[in-house]
Amino acid sequence: MPIATTVPVSYGLQTSKCNGGLEITVPNSITMFLRSYPSGYKAPLHNVLLLSCMDLRLLDNITHFMEHENLINRYDQYIMAGASVGALVGSAEPDDQLKYIADYQGWEKGLFQHVDLAIQLHQIKDIYILEHRNCGAYRAFLKDNLGDYEEHGYQKEFDDHKRYAQRLSNNLIDFLKRRAVANQNPLSPETAKNEVPINIHGFIMDIKGNVELLCTTAPFPDSTT
Repeated sequence: MPIATTVPVSYGLQTSKCNGGLEITVPNSITMFLRSYPSGYKAPLHNVLLLSCMDLRLLDNITHFMEHENLINRYDQYIMAGASVGALVGSAEPDDQLKYIADYQGWEKGLFQHVDLAIQLHQIKDIYILEHRNCGAYRAFLKDNLGDYEEHGYQKEFDDHKRYAQRLSNNLIDFLKRRAVANQNPLSPETAKNEVPINIHGFIMDIKGNVELLCTTAPFPDSTT
């Protein structure tokens, strides 16, 4: 269930104009009041790899969200246009709404290579897939203008992001299992059925910085997500 929160911010002051042209300066923490962040997943206790889109409008919002997650200086960030669809567009099937773009076949492999390195160097235990609304890459990568959500509706936007974040999460799970086998550290069949070595969480952020949970491999016991 989403919770409203005030995010403490240490990035200075913001000046705003009131009616009549009067300027007031307030701490940024005031401007962050009542942003909505999700619950229902196990909070990371160790280092994290964050996959996010390249959209320049959300850079500060992403920083604030990761600060809320108690992850200051505890995450690597891998930036790719479209986040999940950027990784998937090079392997899309003909019947998918997602275009197949051969030139981008290496994007998912590049992500996997960075995950592998983040495990080696920083011992990450969680991966965040952070999608966002009003994403230009979805308009570019989905067929037949299906990524225009002003036309097709915001519920479809949420459902599409959830579907592709879940698909990438599944691909990451498969990669991590292959990696474990290659490193001669395979999961037992019973463990492989019930656990993954790294938790994966998918989120969607709106352009005001509010965040919703899309999917997770580590839900709370009372969560149905």
